[in-house]
Amino acid sequence: MKHQTLIIACAVLLLAASAFLYGYIQNNRPSNIVGIDMPIELLELTQQNRLAAFPEPHPNLQEILEGFKTPNLDAETDIQIAERIQQYRRRGSTRPNELTHEQLIYDTEFLFDILRYGYGAYQYFGGDDVFLPLRETTLGRIHRLNNPTTAGAYVSSLLVPALESVIADNHFWIDRNRIGIGSQLYMNRDFVVHRTNDGFATELGGTVHLVIESTLDGQQVEGLLPTLTEDGQFAWAFGHVIYGSHAPSGAYMNVIFENAETGEKTADTVPLARVSNASGLGSSMYSLSRRNGIPILRNRHLQGNMQHSFTNTGETLRDEPVLILDLRGHNGGNDGLAWEWIRQYTGQAPGHGVMFSSVRRHSLIGNTLAYWMPYASPPEWNILHDDTPLTIIPNENFIIVLTDNNIGSAGDSFVGYLRQLENVLIVGTNTRGVLVTGNLGNARLPHSGAVVHFGVSLNVRPDLSQFEGVGFAPDLWVPPDDSLNRVLRFIEKYGIVYNE
Repeated sequence: MKHQTLIIACAVLLLAASAFLYGYIQNNRPSNIVGIDMPIELLELTQQNRLAAFPEPHPNLQEILEGFKTPNLDAETDIQIAERIQQYRRRGSTRPNELTHEQLIYDTEFLFDILRYGYGAYQYFGGDDVFLPLRETTLGRIHRLNNPTTAGAYVSSLLVPALESVIADNHFWIDRNRIGIGSQLYMNRDFVVHRTNDGFATELGGTVHLVIESTLDGQQVEGLLPTLTEDGQFAWAFGHVIYGSHAPSGAYMNVIFENAETGEKTADTVPLARVSNASGLGSSMYSLSRRNGIPILRNRHLQGNMQHSFTNTGETLRDEPVLILDLRGHNGGNDGLAWEWIRQYTGQAPGHGVMFSSVRRHSLIGNTLAYWMPYASPPEWNILHDDTPLTIIPNENFIIVLTDNNIGSAGDSFVGYLRQLENVLIVGTNTRGVLVTGNLGNARLPHSGAVVHFGVSLNVRPDLSQFEGVGFAPDLWVPPDDSLNRVLRFIEKYGIVYNE
């Protein structure tokens, strides 16, 4: 059900955006900047995508945000749970070899207490109406485990399936188990497809054929993604993104072709292979280098001790006509540094409201889980919602952003901020989509020693569209392991670099 809801939400978002895209493009025709000579089709495509970066807020957003506050939280219980969290942390990480059913019952009750008083998305995922019955069901299933049993069996056989049945949060972990949702890109590298006056066309058996229809698992799909070929040419490729926690090793797309000369139609099966994330990226949090005279700024993580050294590159690189910003593998950190980098690069601050609105719980538990969070007793709520109208940020340079499906959290935010700039081309795959909670903390269950990680704040997109596991889509879908090489050839092919 979670996956069906995700697909429906994405479809609704696309339909809503498409209604006014055509008029926007007609009134904002792309103009070539000196030194940039991209195909008009690609310029229009990226302009459509920039418009989609500014979703219309839901008309009842403020009221809905109020509804995400967990009701009936009292100060006494908040203090008691916070004290227990601190107490169990001091016990260290030693785990027993065996656990009795009584110990499992205690840990399970404590886990659900923490969720109610500390988890930022508790109400978002159903609140008491969902979690209280789940609590009783989980307690009732303890008798199915051996008595005594191991901590590993308790977590993997009982807690993980229970939490996965209601939570889809890529910031939520219990031990090494992510209680989230993902996606997987599949592409075919054999066919090269181009748009013609008659439609999308490719070569099949030495003859030009039009692509008439594509289906996957019996459902009609668009089936074509804009891409760069290995030599850097703008084209289209057969491909599809499958959303869900478990993705197959491969997929097959059924395609109907039409011979452009004879009109004869034939059906063929196009194999799609999994596209892997980038590898061999190194351990450095950021670095600056050049290839073919083009600066390449790599960033894998954002944290406080790199505040000035990284954000200052925004100012030092602002006079470069072309910049490759490599965010592949970005695992998050402090998105305030991404915000500051863009401010220094453009001289204008990006808008927060285009990214998310937040519901933040200030409580002793929240401060105990994530110590940098302010607290109040009894617990208080704060809604952060910026409804300031957002505009595209002027940018005369050309930025190519490299992405993959390992980008999450503050990395998602970085990409989201960059989507507000003019003359940005995003190349790779969709980001992971790690947004629904933030301000991360953790707690240890007393007997099993299992550690649960989650965010104490709730974040939602202003239009309430699904982001978790969806992320931000690129302008060009390119295998991340080869994206840097392809964009360098793309730059050379289309003559984007200024001649010095």
